[in-house]
Amino acid sequence: MNEHTIAALVQAANNLLEAGEPGNISVDTYSGFTGYKPQFIIDAMNEAVGYGNWGFEEVSNEIVGDEKATLIVSQVRVFLKDCAFQPTGWGQARITKGDIGEAKKGAQTDAIKKAQNGNRSRTVRSATTARRTLPQGQQTAHPPYRAVYEAGVKRGAWTRETFYATASGILDGFPVNANNVKALSEAQLQKLQRDVERYQAQEAS
Repeated sequence: MNEHTIAALVQAANNLLEAGEPGNISVDTYSGFTGYKPQFIIDAMNEAVGYGNWGFEEVSNEIVGDEKATLIVSQVRVFLKDCAFQPTGWGQARITKGDIGEAKKGAQTDAIKKAQNGNRSRTVRSATTARRTLPQGQQTAHPPYRAVYEAGVKRGAWTRETFYATASGILDGFPVNANNVKALSEAQLQKLQRDVERYQAQEAS
C-alpha cells in the first residue's frame, strides 16, 4: 500500500466523520476535550478502509485515579493492511457509573486517533478538528498530557516531584512547568511517551 493510497483512505474516513457532525461528537466534562464518539470512529474506518483491512492491537491498559475521577489509560498499535508502518498512541477515558467496558472502548478509540497522527499528519479527524462545530463555551485547546504523565509515574520514569525537571530534560531543556504542561504539543507528548517506553524496556531487561 503506497502513501497516496493511505492518504486517500484516511481522507475518506475523515469525510464520513465530518458528514456526521455534530451528532457524532461528545464532550468529556472531566477533561474538557471534545471528540468523536468511539463507535463512529470504528464505523468510519470500516466503511472507508474495509473490514479486515485495518485494525489495532492493545499494547497495554491500566486504571488510574485521582481526586476527581477514575480513568482507563490505553496504549494501542494501529495497522493498515500491507503497510509496514504501525504507529502507537496513548488514550484515556473516564469510567462513569461503573461501566468499565465502555470506558475501555473510549480509551482505545482515543488512542487510535492519536496513533493515526503518526501517518504524516494524515489523521482520522481528531478532537482538534471536531471542536469547530461546538459552541464556544465547550471548546478547549489543551492536549491530553495526563495519560503520558500517569504512565511515567506508574512505570517509575518520574514521580510527582520530579516530573517537571525530568520532562524538561527529555525535551532538550524546554522548561516544562505547571503553567505550560497542558499545552505541550503532540510531538512533545510523543517524545515523553517514547522515553517511558524505553525506561520500561530497560527495567525489564
